[in-house]
Amino acid sequence: MATRYDDSDDQGLFGTRGFQRLVIIGFILLALGLLAGKILNDKTLPIRNVQIGGEFKHVGKKDIQKKIDRLVHGNFFTVDIRKIQDIIQSHVWVDKVSIRRVWPDTLRIFINEKKPIARWSSKGLVSASGKLFKVPVRKAYRLLPLFVGPKNYYPIMVTKFLRYKILFTDIGLSIRQVTVTSRRAWRIRLSNGIEVRLGRSNMDFRVTRLVKIYQSVLGKVSNNVRAIDMRYTNGFAVKWKPGRKAKTFAYGG
Repeated sequence: MATRYDDSDDQGLFGTRGFQRLVIIGFILLALGLLAGKILNDKTLPIRNVQIGGEFKHVGKKDIQKKIDRLVHGNFFTVDIRKIQDIIQSHVWVDKVSIRRVWPDTLRIFINEKKPIARWSSKGLVSASGKLFKVPVRKAYRLLPLFVGPKNYYPIMVTKFLRYKILFTDIGLSIRQVTVTSRRAWRIRLSNGIEVRLGRSNMDFRVTRLVKIYQSVLGKVSNNVRAIDMRYTNGFAVKWKPGRKAKTFAYGG
């Protein structure tokens, strides 16, 4: 049987139905274009309110407002949030910035300041998030613990410091200095002046063991102690202050 071909105008892309489809698609594209033009128009849904929140101890709220005033243009959809975030983040005391749009005309900005927990040699402060930032060390911050160590080692030192700080607080002590030598050996100076030598490995275990030793034995003679060496596998060594008699004691921990 011969194959029958239908050449009527109702079939194919350029037939009646095909033409109707093209017209519909054209109208849709036109509508989308008009809508896009409307959305991209700065006069449509302009940003009218900018809310800035956070803790403003070192960051001036008015200073931030001045910096971003020239950047808050466009409308709800086109305002450049990344650029605003970058300019705020450039402030030396800013740790994190979050920005979100709130319908229909508001930007909500929240700023987290850096929280200094230590001094870094003589070059600035170290934040709780492990960032070094260079600012004049005011009198209030000279009481912060001192970190001394290799370049870019401060994030690791922050992690260890925050962990050990809790342990020493439990026995009534605080950390005054953390030193990491060029060979990556750790030393800690406590608030009572005792220097603790931890070595290059197993620091967490050694600090935990030291706290137990201090609670049961060393705390009673701490006024006579100059340094404690925790680098021994099965024990520890005590260096006594000059002129102080060595004490004999037993520890079974």
